[in-house]
Amino acid sequence: MTEFVMFEGAKQLSVNACGAFCVSAALAQLGVATGSKQVGFIDADNPLNGYDIKNGFVELDLSSLNPGSFDRAKEAALFGQDVYKATGNFDMDWDNGRAIYKENNCDHWQNSPSALVNVAVVLGDEKVSVKLYHSKLSENWIGGLIVHGTDHQTFFQVEKELIEGKLHQEFEETTSTKIVFEANNVNLMLAKVSGTESWHWLAGFPDPYNIEYVYVYNPSSGKVSSIALAENFKLYTSEETPLTEIEGADFEFSGLWISLSAE
Repeated sequence: MTEFVMFEGAKQLSVNACGAFCVSAALAQLGVATGSKQVGFIDADNPLNGYDIKNGFVELDLSSLNPGSFDRAKEAALFGQDVYKATGNFDMDWDNGRAIYKENNCDHWQNSPSALVNVAVVLGDEKVSVKLYHSKLSENWIGGLIVHGTDHQTFFQVEKELIEGKLHQEFEETTSTKIVFEANNVNLMLAKVSGTESWHWLAGFPDPYNIEYVYVYNPSSGKVSSIALAENFKLYTSEETPLTEIEGADFEFSGLWISLSAE
């Protein structure tokens, strides 16, 4: 596997589009090119109804990306921005303790895990398998907000139902103390920039020639870094906050990541 050759140099075009760029980079890395697909939006008024093109959609075609193109990075960035129309679909209202879903196609909302899974499932066309891992602490850390439009269900509960019940992908609690990287899989990793309340998605996969290193794509810079596994990618705990340095910035890993694999 060559290291994110399609998206290296592709920088996110909106402040919160990191998740969209990561899932795009992951699918391109896995060699997914299934042709044009309509990726449906969520039912924002009743989120548990799930994703459907009747709520609106964006048409995406991974096969349109050409790693040999002179404007490769620009084309990848434009594609990632289109994907963001399908993933930027929720906001966290911490002051009022609630999460709000939106019918996507916005320019500043967060990428929900289920929206990233939805893109992978639709564009993967049954060739991509998805598994979300989460620590117990991450459930409390990011998932406790009550979702608008539900019967007092938490964001975590709604995301679990969307991913397991509607999208039919795995949603598993892990006891691992660090992110697990599997051969031929690409991870979408939710992290927080240390010292801030800024959430950020990164994509990573193990170096096939040196299992002690991981290639990490950072959409905020477009750079691909080789990061040592030892002492890095440790998960946030109630006792400590391990840091992983990437491009001079320290990241705290939340304990939630999405693993993608292709047939």
